[in-house]
Amino acid sequence: MPFLDGARALAALVVVLSHLSNNGFLSFGGFSFEGIGKSGVYLFFFLSAFLLTRVVVLKGAAFWNARAIGEYFARRTLRVYPLFVIYLALSVATTAATTALLGHAVGVPLTIDPGQFAAHLALQDGKGVLWSIPVEF
Repeated sequence: MPFLDGARALAALVVVLSHLSNNGFLSFGGFSFEGIGKSGVYLFFFLSAFLLTRVVVLKGAAFWNARAIGEYFARRTLRVYPLFVIYLALSVATTAATTALLGHAVGVPLTIDPGQFAAHLALQDGKGVLWSIPVEF
């Protein structure tokens, strides 16, 4: 569904423009994208929910058995979770490395300790931009 892919990309662009404006970039003579990011997030979640539900509707009654439901959740998990784990592992590694080298923690892309890493993996925490991962699951 190319239209929906384009709409999801537009939603992501709205969020990026808002973040840039919130940090002092992209202001054009009084016009700014500040504060519109929430609209982009809502649009993205709306479109994602539509696409996720579409699978259930298209399969109809065939969806409602243990195997089909298991495959659905496995696909969802494999689509999001591996990159999420890499992101968190990189954050923990850079936090530990900068603490050892600089004497203070500067994690890239995020400053977290092993306890926070575990909380994120268990979907109990959503620090920074990761707030949407527990919501997604």
